[in-house]
Amino acid sequence: WDLVHLCQKFAFPVEQRVWAVACHPKSSLVAAGTDTSIHIWKTSSGRKLTTLYPPENDTIMSLVFDPSNPDSQIFAGGYDSKVRLWNYTNNQCLNTFSGHTGLIFNIEVTEHVLLTCSRDMKTRIYDRHTGDLLKELGGHTMDVKCCTIIENPLVVITGGFDRKVNVWRFTERDENLEDANDMNCTLQ
Repeated sequence: WDLVHLCQKFAFPVEQRVWAVACHPKSSLVAAGTDTSIHIWKTSSGRKLTTLYPPENDTIMSLVFDPSNPDSQIFAGGYDSKVRLWNYTNNQCLNTFSGHTGLIFNIEVTEHVLLTCSRDMKTRIYDRHTGDLLKELGGHTMDVKCCTIIENPLVVITGGFDRKVNVWRFTERDENLEDANDMNCTLQ
């Protein structure tokens, strides 16, 4: 959409249902996740840059351009219970974040961590550079549909089908999330 002139600028056709969209931080690219693939277009011309095909060909439910490398990398998660970091300029998967046992509904990325939430009623915090699991949070009795994170101080907010919004505040002494347990953070 062109908000100055209030008109639609482009319509990007895809052959399957669209489950997720993401916009490049500078609005120069747009991505869509479908039943089996990820499509990326230039917003200035409408030209498709690439199509990525995850190995399991499962539905892509969440997309986020990598805030540290948005001109070449995107995170994607979905039905295969994994999140992948893709280099979309050469179509290579750079890292796979595993551990969930249900589909990934939402992903959030900061400079240091990747936050994921899933149908398995869990929220997971990973080191975004190594892929190591730093912390798994429970607190929901049904699907965790959405999540967000604030890094300094560390606050994680999750929402689920159980009609709960959980706010996790990690204390100053939780310098290493691997050592943090539910006793070291406050669920409000």
